[in-house]
Amino acid sequence: MGAFRYVFKNNLEAEISEAVASIISKLDNWTDNQEKITLKCRTSGVLENVTMKKTDIVFLQTEKTRRVTLKTTYSEYELLVKPLSEYAELLDPSVFVPIMRSYLLNFNHVEAIEAGSFILTGGLTVPLGIKREARNASMEKYLKFLEERI
Repeated sequence: MGAFRYVFKNNLEAEISEAVASIISKLDNWTDNQEKITLKCRTSGVLENVTMKKTDIVFLQTEKTRRVTLKTTYSEYELLVKPLSEYAELLDPSVFVPIMRSYLLNFNHVEAIEAGSFILTGGLTVPLGIKREARNASMEKYLKFLEERI
């Protein structure tokens, strides 16, 4: 790895301040590029590539009709029909967690748990599970996620 930037001694305080600002800017750009994902989505019957920040994804849901819906903080998209496991491979498994068979949930968007459901950003809800075992498994996954964040 080469030098990122040289700092001269004659005006050390200003040089260091400028260097730190430059490094932060470079890291922000690098992080933004690392955090984006491009998926094929169907909008108005037409397939197109949509690029979004992974952090904006609230959940993916598959339905009995095999339709896959992607819900973000700002929109909803219909994805190509694939198993959720294929989409999960593109996302961070410590943050995007399968809930039941139908959801891949971004735990960073969970705001509360009430009446057997996760309450998400924007007031959206995702059920913990129908059966007791599924609800308990969902809760355990969320508690493990919280423990790792502490």
